[in-house]
Amino acid sequence: MSLKIDIKHSSTPGLQPTTSSINLAEVAFNTYDGKVYYKKDDGTESIQELVSTNHTGSVSISGSTTINGDLTILSGSGDLYIHGHKQFNYGVFQHNQTVTGSANVSYSFQLDTTDEADGVSIVSGSRITFNNAGVYDLQFSAQVAQVSAQGGQGAGKATIHIWFKRNGTNIPESDTKLNVNGNDYAVAAWNFMKTFNAGDYAEIVWQSDLSITTFPFEPATGNFPAVPSIIVTVNQVR
Repeated sequence: MSLKIDIKHSSTPGLQPTTSSINLAEVAFNTYDGKVYYKKDDGTESIQELVSTNHTGSVSISGSTTINGDLTILSGSGDLYIHGHKQFNYGVFQHNQTVTGSANVSYSFQLDTTDEADGVSIVSGSRITFNNAGVYDLQFSAQVAQVSAQGGQGAGKATIHIWFKRNGTNIPESDTKLNVNGNDYAVAAWNFMKTFNAGDYAEIVWQSDLSITTFPFEPATGNFPAVPSIIVTVNQVR
């Protein structure tokens, strides 16, 4: 005669045992959810769920977890969230027109082309907008030219400032100044790291003391691809 061992169980969806319904070293099954529970006592009693290597459905884990080996997400969106914030957001943008302006007037760089993006987008032409909170590294490169004469100024030496704004307000200590001689080219390229909330936006702003300053766009020619007036990459750090 076979011996039947009846382990505590329930077929009610979502039902979990309580600390008073099972003993230490005892397990309980939910046959509908396919979950197994046990009682933990580290000074405070609590119910824990045993997670199988082929678990399906939602899992809530309290405390630290160490994984030795690979973590593979087989289905779903494949997104990773930390502190409730989606990770791995990024954007690659550029502007494919020559940029000009007046002396001593500030302008936000326009970005008219999106190469690749996830969780970061361009709004209102210049606003680098973050769908998810996190720490982001903003990098850009812009080619500057002082090669024409306008308004009788000649091709003089220009002092150019480039800085960052968040939600329309200057970010403190974000400005960098460069000088470009007349009839010359230069490349402005640096990066800035800052924490942004979901819905925040950043802008890259420039101002020159001469109206002859341009950020030229050059179309593809011969063996060479096009040269955007500005290229911007955004990477989430965490």
